[in-house]
Amino acid sequence: MDQVTTLEQLLATALRRIAELEAALATMAEENADLRRQLARNSNNSSKPPSSDGLKKPAPRSLRGKSGKKSGG
Repeated sequence: MDQVTTLEQLLATALRRIAELEAALATMAEENADLRRQLARNSNNSSKPPSSDGLKKPAPRSLRGKSGKKSGG
């Protein structure tokens, strides 16, 4: 009888711990998603000023490649 009680206590403790860990994981997943949304923001898709974009160069607007010819007339 003593062994059954001990096993029941261990099982109850393990189930409680699993529930705690699942709650912590859900909280961290929510935080992670929020941080990823913040990282994805820049001056083009938010009200932030361009100076807050950092040193990363923006993507080129034109997809046209260089012709290889010299410039000028």
